[in-house]
Amino acid sequence: MFTIIKSNQLKRLYSASEQLTVAQSQIGNALRFIKAIQEGNLTMSYPGIKDDKTDFPQQADSLACSLMQMREQMKAIAQQENQRKWASEGLAYFTDILRDQQNNASLYDILLASLVKYIGANQGSLFVVDIEQNRPAQFLRQVACYAYDRKKYTEQTIQIGEGLVGQCYLEAESIHLTDIPANYISITSGLGDANPRSLVLIPFKLNEQVLAIVELASFNLFYSYQIEFIEKLGESIASSISSNRVHQQTQQLLLQSQQQTEELKAQQEELKQNLEELAASQEEVRRREIESQNLLLAFQTVTNTFASIEFDMQGNVLEANENFLLAMGYRSEEIRGKHHRIFVEPLYAQSADYIQFWQNLQNGNVFMGQVIRYSKDQQSIWMQVSYAPVKDRDGKYTKVIKLASDITRQKELEIFSQQQVEELRAQEEELRQNMEELVSTQEEIERQSKELHALSAAVNSTLATIEFDRDGYVISANDNFLHLMGYTLSEIQGKHHRILVNPDYRQTKEYTQFWEELRQGVAQVGEVERITYAGECMLLNASYTPVFDLENTVVRIIKFAQKVTAFSSQS
Repeated sequence: MFTIIKSNQLKRLYSASEQLTVAQSQIGNALRFIKAIQEGNLTMSYPGIKDDKTDFPQQADSLACSLMQMREQMKAIAQQENQRKWASEGLAYFTDILRDQQNNASLYDILLASLVKYIGANQGSLFVVDIEQNRPAQFLRQVACYAYDRKKYTEQTIQIGEGLVGQCYLEAESIHLTDIPANYISITSGLGDANPRSLVLIPFKLNEQVLAIVELASFNLFYSYQIEFIEKLGESIASSISSNRVHQQTQQLLLQSQQQTEELKAQQEELKQNLEELAASQEEVRRREIESQNLLLAFQTVTNTFASIEFDMQGNVLEANENFLLAMGYRSEEIRGKHHRIFVEPLYAQSADYIQFWQNLQNGNVFMGQVIRYSKDQQSIWMQVSYAPVKDRDGKYTKVIKLASDITRQKELEIFSQQQVEELRAQEEELRQNMEELVSTQEEIERQSKELHALSAAVNSTLATIEFDRDGYVISANDNFLHLMGYTLSEIQGKHHRILVNPDYRQTKEYTQFWEELRQGVAQVGEVERITYAGECMLLNASYTPVFDLENTVVRIIKFAQKVTAFSSQS
């Protein structure tokens, strides 16, 4: 028995067969393309398509288009990951240079040469802002120049506001040019002179103060991720420049002290001439030694813990911690509800400057600096302070938090040292009487000077600090923090803050809200639990302070912390 197939049925069967063949071919091409992607080949062209770089090739079906779009997305993700890895490795690389070459006279040359090579530029210059104590910046001095793997021995000074470098200092923002003016700069190679294709000037800032400017030129374009990397690196370099300046100032003070010591030694022969007047001056010298010892003992008792107090937006006291109450001599009930003016001089409390001070805080401006405040018994106290307005969930400023540390002893010590030098000069004739007494006094002064330097270093190294970007990724941390938590810098740099907290707490809405408020500019202060490298839980007294740019946008968060001791927990 035969089955009769009609012509229209035969056509349908033939058409279905062709469609099946095409579908099998498309599936085979898709499988080969997917296998190549699985093997990491993101450059393979789609089988059967001549040009798969366009959005919708004419030969591509919907499956091919989807797979090609997926490949392009994977290529973009891989490129972004490579850029992040490049930036993280670069920050670690330059951090090692800054640490190893901190006191090297060729630090600027090494930094610039390494930066030019790492970025892939052709030449660069580094300008450092010339700053004298208590004077505004006058000019920028070229401290390093590098081109084509060679150090260039050039000297140049640029006035503030002069040219692109001077303008970059005034604006404190990066400048990126791809249309270079003729004769502005040329790059010399074995092929002759040529204008660069791209030029970038980036300020290196510390606490919003420009300390240096780097100028880089290249035949290739600078990418945005490269510029962002240099800007982040600039904070570390600016910090190193600031440290170098402090070191130089310390060396100058030490040199002055040595010169004074030499002058005193040269006068020893003359001081032998009048032994009879020694008895009259011995009592005065003993009194001064006792005063110096008492002042040194008082300085040794100073700690670097925070004293804090909170005000409403009109300046009325809400509450204060025990450290503040002890420093100012008050009880909590004596100041609660009182206005901030009880801590300042009466004339200043009535001045326009004081009114403007509170208006600035009400407008959301943070105040930091050294101020004089008065205790309950009207004793003047020098303090290093930070006044930070705090917003509520509705974005309104509801209170002001003040963090302070007592620096009165340092100030008194500076004044006492100056007075002591002046009095020693005024009594030079009396002290000429006995060389042996002078040598003993000199040794005591030198011993006290060394102790004061050691105490200053100990006080300045007490606080543990760590810095994050606005998304919570670690930028840097000081040795105190690393020692406290048991990490090295390379182990946490670029990692998220969540590695320091309990795994259960990471998933909570409270932790998400914590970072959301920091990104909105709301400081976070209080006792927190953090997890060390060894997995141990540690209670810290911490302050997370957002840092704003010129557009009032949070760009990074600085955390100050101290381990909570049994004494501080009870207080």
